[in-house]
Amino acid sequence: MCKKIVLLLVLATVLSPMGMAQEQAQNIDVIVMVDITWSLYESFQDIEQYLLGTLLNEVLHPGDTFHLIRFSDHTQVEITEVNLGSQTISSIRGKIAGLKNLRWQYGHYTDLLGAVGYLVKFTEERPASNKKVVILVTDGIHDPAPGTPVPENALALKEAFLKQAEQFKRPGWELHILRIPGKAPDSGAGTTQGSEETPFFEAFNKDFQNSVTDYTADKDRELLAQTAGLVQVIFPENVGEVGKEFDIPVKIANNSDIDVTLRLEKAISAGSDILISPGEIRVNRKSTADFAVPVRLPDSIAEGPGSLDVRLEASGAERILSLEGKIGLVYVPGKPYGLPLWFKSLPVFILIGLALIALLLLLFFFLRSRGISFSPLKLFRPGGAGKDYSFKTKQKYLYANGHHSYAIEMIVGMQNRQIGLRNVHRIPKNKSLIVGGGRSSFLIFLVPVPGNMAAIGYDGNKFTFTPRKREFFPELKGPISNCLGKKIIVKSKKGYVFDLTFEHYISPLDKINAIFHAVKSKTASGS
Repeated sequence: MCKKIVLLLVLATVLSPMGMAQEQAQNIDVIVMVDITWSLYESFQDIEQYLLGTLLNEVLHPGDTFHLIRFSDHTQVEITEVNLGSQTISSIRGKIAGLKNLRWQYGHYTDLLGAVGYLVKFTEERPASNKKVVILVTDGIHDPAPGTPVPENALALKEAFLKQAEQFKRPGWELHILRIPGKAPDSGAGTTQGSEETPFFEAFNKDFQNSVTDYTADKDRELLAQTAGLVQVIFPENVGEVGKEFDIPVKIANNSDIDVTLRLEKAISAGSDILISPGEIRVNRKSTADFAVPVRLPDSIAEGPGSLDVRLEASGAERILSLEGKIGLVYVPGKPYGLPLWFKSLPVFILIGLALIALLLLLFFFLRSRGISFSPLKLFRPGGAGKDYSFKTKQKYLYANGHHSYAIEMIVGMQNRQIGLRNVHRIPKNKSLIVGGGRSSFLIFLVPVPGNMAAIGYDGNKFTFTPRKREFFPELKGPISNCLGKKIIVKSKKGYVFDLTFEHYISPLDKINAIFHAVKSKTASGS
């Protein structure tokens, strides 16, 4: 039943690193208040397993305290003032095991206002030396028993809850609320509540919105992490085929309110450390990051399908959820690791430098293929940074030389020409540039057309247009020699007809200079 699962989850949240400090170990007082209006007895074995297992043995540390409070129409403290230490664990287990003999009787009414008031007072009475982590599990319904003093209306009830919310905003206090869907008891008493906001959540969402988590039945571990604001390590279920060395791709979910830097120190499997090299990752608050854990399979792993049990050891956070995982895999001896270890161990700045060099080389060949002369070395020459070595076709590169034609422009009928120098190129001698859509040098974007539908070449003397996909050029029977200034008809697959023309490109600067020369010549002749 829903209530059973929710109780299990909430008590399990105590095992998480709630609001942990990143570097400084700090004792905490964990105070769990659970709305137990309906049956809990059937789920006690699950709760007992969490309390006696993960919580006491793995998460809570000596010096921490644990308090469990239940409420319905009244409030009752079940466990309190438990100072965790090696000598008190056995007595704690006895107290928890004895609870199942109480056969808790849960009523049909819920005095939520009284319970929250009691929770504030109870937390205030704890010693101030420890951090306070308060977990409240409720459906937000306030439905007290007859005769209980209540505010006169919903607005007054909300104001009362607002005042209580203000009391939780204290240094060293963290409030986490797990919202569960309310449901009336089978007897018909009480109130039904679906996903609608109650006065309680209207009040507490104002200041504690990030601390309210909705119950989701199929995401137990994620719900734990979100509810308690903890850091969680999420292992993959299966990594497929791997060699002797491989990376385990884990996710680090930081649900806390602070940035966390985790330092991975060991990966234990079959009693041995299988971690190839330590690593470190910084995860911002309320975010998730991918992290590759490099490991070497232990000799006990046989060839073929199998699994790997691994336990990570990390520092940088006092409490982390799910440091242990079971990963399915298929061991294939001799399968390469992927990137070599020497490459993975390179400092980040070297990897960035290599990536930049590769990018510059790609740009160099890309621009040269389009008739644009650019040398990356010019960027590193003395005084080079002050010159115009941008990645665009410059004025001096519009003219012909021994290796390139002068610049030509492709003009497409009805297509916008205000696209800079995108369709202006010089063509290397005895080379061709592609015409069409996609990544073509001379781009047609007026209508969808394929790339490499045609080419225009330069032999050092003349330009030749060659259709490569004849179905788009219904009027052409072959290449067009001396194609500049000739209108070429194109027909798209959907029957749209347009024309394109190649012209000698004259830059605006050259046009202005021509006008000035004409004016100067006319003035001179007139004088």
